[in-house]
Amino acid sequence: MKNRHCCYFYMFLFLIFFLYPVLFSNSEELLNDLNYMGNDNKPFIFEEKGLTKGISVDILRLIWEDLGIPDQQIKIYPWARALNNLENDEKSVLIGIVRTSERENICKWVGPFAKLRFGVFALKSRSIVIKNFDDLNSYIIGTINKDIVEEIIIQKGFKGRKESSSKNIHNLRKLKAGRIDLAGSFEISFYEDAVNAGYSADDFEMVYVLKETEAYFGFNKNIPDEIIKEFQNSLNRNRDKIDDIIDFYLKR
Repeated sequence: MKNRHCCYFYMFLFLIFFLYPVLFSNSEELLNDLNYMGNDNKPFIFEEKGLTKGISVDILRLIWEDLGIPDQQIKIYPWARALNNLENDEKSVLIGIVRTSERENICKWVGPFAKLRFGVFALKSRSIVIKNFDDLNSYIIGTINKDIVEEIIIQKGFKGRKESSSKNIHNLRKLKAGRIDLAGSFEISFYEDAVNAGYSADDFEMVYVLKETEAYFGFNKNIPDEIIKEFQNSLNRNRDKIDDIIDFYLKR
């Protein structure tokens, strides 16, 4: 019995002194080799004069600096592709995703870092009034393929006609052309995209709020918990600076 206990003790020491440093080293290497991505969604992530900018981007760079991670490439994809990469690329990080019960198990989460309000928008000139969700069934709604608005209306049992696009700008053009009645988006991005497309933000209005929620960073489920913890701790340490970043973009 005594010999058996000694054997277990030495096995324990082996795990502590030999395997743990290897695992820790692997996590540190992976910390500098993650694949960062997002979708074009101003003011959270966008390209301007060849540079990737936005709320999510600046917060991520703040965390990199805090953790001593060198600047990394951030790729911009259509939403459906970004979501697919998050689930299937073992090194992927999606820098802006809404946490819902349906998405809870598709990734690991760091955040939240910003509050969001999602809804459906219409041209003011149409004077569309939506008093409850069922009223939406009478209209054609433009959505972004596989984004949170599309998920919400499907979950709630939307019975009207839905047209999916890859960007807000497509739905804005359809609204102006009368091809759709409503467009689903989150509030900040919708008005930003309207102005960037050359429209007046005053031409549109949110006619129904679908959900108020928060934005997170999503990490592939295979990324070690040690890395998730480091990112979360860094985000928590820098809350004041994160608030300053958000204020900067919203007041531009």
